[in-house]
Amino acid sequence: MDYDQLGKLIDAAIDKSDFSGVVRLRHHGDVIYERAAGYADRANRIPNTLETRFGIASGTKLFTALAVGRLIDAGKLALDTRLADVVDLGF
Repeated sequence: MDYDQLGKLIDAAIDKSDFSGVVRLRHHGDVIYERAAGYADRANRIPNTLETRFGIASGTKLFTALAVGRLIDAGKLALDTRLADVVDLGF
């Protein structure tokens, strides 16, 4: 899969969903895709930008840890599993 195809797939997923945020992908330090979507402030209809700062702090770490732990318990992941081993990016 080339970077243009990857970008088109991500664009389609963003357009199909109610995603609000910023997606930025890098490969060997180079930005290969970036896009802002949705609103930083929905009430005032202020759109997200590539520079939007999100106030999530560490609020999602617990949920991520629980999800990874369940996948490890199910034998689908190990602590040393790499993203490239479970997501086919075509590289």
